[in-house]
Amino acid sequence: RSCVEIIDRKAEITPDTFDRVSILFSVAEMWEKKIGEAEGAKRAYGQVLELQASNLDASQELERLYEADMQWEELVNLLLLRLEHTTDPFEREELFKKTANVFETRLQSVDNAFVVLSNAFEEFRDDERFGPELERLAGLGDKWQDFVSLFETVLQAVGHVQASVALHLRVAAAYDRELHTPEHAGTHYQYVLSIEPENLKALDALESLLVRYNKWPEVVAVLQRRADLSQEPASPPGATSKGRASASRDQDWPPVAHLPSAASRSPGARSGRDHRSHRSFPSSTG
Repeated sequence: RSCVEIIDRKAEITPDTFDRVSILFSVAEMWEKKIGEAEGAKRAYGQVLELQASNLDASQELERLYEADMQWEELVNLLLLRLEHTTDPFEREELFKKTANVFETRLQSVDNAFVVLSNAFEEFRDDERFGPELERLAGLGDKWQDFVSLFETVLQAVGHVQASVALHLRVAAAYDRELHTPEHAGTHYQYVLSIEPENLKALDALESLLVRYNKWPEVVAVLQRRADLSQEPASPPGATSKGRASASRDQDWPPVAHLPSAASRSPGARSGRDHRSHRSFPSSTG
């Protein structure tokens, strides 16, 4: 122990940062492997990160020690720090997911898990990678208003393009099933059909929505569109949906704005909670 303390003091008075880091790694290894005290190793690795916040080796060693001792708050703070100094997209995605998992499963904080994945979703804008998990967390934490606000923020950034179809479908379903605002759900289904007029999932959902509220003329228009699609020839190889979308916009599509608004929902329907920002990283508690 006295030998380690002497080397530790040597690190304190060493002026060169790289030399200090090298000595601190030796100190950490001696604390853990020679003396058997993990806390001393944690202190040494923590000092390395104070000198070099992006030092991946020290961060990974601390991660291992925190996991072994079940120090979950320290672990999420470490992972959030690593995120600030990680640029590789694959590594960032894995860090986002791991941090969210620790918040949810170890700290029982669904809210913070949702915040972390919201940041990831805004960064990657990928429904397939993050949409289902965000939807699950929104259900667990009753965060549906935050969920639709997040998706609409990302949709504004993505624009009216093919990649937005999956986002529109997911947010439309949330508006319909969870927030009971069919006018917003219908608007998102319309966006899908303006991009992909042949999208059967949107047509089916829109038809179901209109039937539920007895909008029979509009239902007929949707059924007519389905019939037209069944008679249209297959698109030639390499064709895009741009031309079909243009033709779709020329048709008399159902006036979805005539669906019931949030103010006219049936008694007992849930309203959304106030919107809260998802962009700031969470604290390790709460």
